[in-house]
Amino acid sequence: DAGDIVLQSTVTIAPNETAQDVYEKILPLGADMLVRAIAGLHDATITPVPQDHSQATYCGKITSETARINWDIPSIHIHNMVRAFNPKPVAWTTFRGKIIKIWKTLLSDSSCNNSTARPGTVVVQAKRLFVCTFDGTIEVMSLQPETKKPMDASAFINGYRLQHGDAFE
Repeated sequence: DAGDIVLQSTVTIAPNETAQDVYEKILPLGADMLVRAIAGLHDATITPVPQDHSQATYCGKITSETARINWDIPSIHIHNMVRAFNPKPVAWTTFRGKIIKIWKTLLSDSSCNNSTARPGTVVVQAKRLFVCTFDGTIEVMSLQPETKKPMDASAFINGYRLQHGDAFE
């Protein structure tokens, strides 16, 4: 988009909000701003301002492969990736040769800190599912095994009988 700025607004994004949450938050705001922009342009009470193209960023095409989780990166990047790709294309990993979609995560300061576990290693504590990353731990809250419906972490733990040393690939 290279056009002038007609109206602009700031929206706060909470640390665990997904792209879907943000869409739902900005849709009413966008509709209201569109009405105000049309009226302001019609009445000449709004003067469009050129964009600062030095601030522009580029995002390549997002594909399913783009959404594959690399556990060898910082936890915050993985968490933000899961949030950004929810609802589409959905961040994913593999486990025992099957695709697992990761729908919701939380940053965690437990389980893998000061550990020698390799990134991707799964840790179960009190029916909670943690995954070791490059620099810490992510808690997986909701996931979807291939051909299954989304489930919470405790259902996954019960159904897949996780063992010490299991890892997402």
